Amino acid sequence: MLFLYYTYLVAGDFLPEDNKIMLGFTSHNVTLAGVHLESLYVDLMRHLPKNVICSNERYNQVEDEKPIVNVIEIEKL
Repeated sequence: MLFLYYTYLVAGDFLPEDNKIMLGFTSHNVTLAGVHLESLYVDLMRHLPKNVICSNERYNQVEDEKPIVNVIEIEKL
């Protein structure tokens, strides 16, 4: 597990064609991939989510339009 403070979030990009959110922190780059991520991106801009949890892709069909993160990639700068 890793925690990063919103204070150090410098930039965020939403790539709907790739189903990805890219977040740039001062010390790390974080990429979130999944489905229905637009509302999660908006919530991240508002600094609302306390946790982002990765879920197996087999559950993607269970949820309707709820954002589901399937991959979290973290790169230390």
